[in-house]
Amino acid sequence: MSGTIITAVPTNALNGNTALKADGTSGVRSDTLALKRWAVGFMVNAAGSVTVVTGKGGTVTLTPAVGVPIGLEIQQVRNTGTSVANADIVLFYTDI
Repeated sequence: MSGTIITAVPTNALNGNTALKADGTSGVRSDTLALKRWAVGFMVNAAGSVTVVTGKGGTVTLTPAVGVPIGLEIQQVRNTGTSVANADIVLFYTDI
């Protein structure tokens, strides 16, 4: 997936409490586990910061506006540096 150009419009979304980590547990925030399925974007329903590992492996901390979709391939949502609760993170997928 690394370096994938996202051309499809995300049609499905999962709440951060529902989305799964690589070990099958729910709740997206983790400093050690990637997402079971990489997301193609996200938005937040509460103010704060979100630290993610991108599809290319870089780590970035963002402070997005509430309710504004961010198109970014995401393989991990890190706990460290993320102040937004799982319940307020929405991950987008092209299919589920």
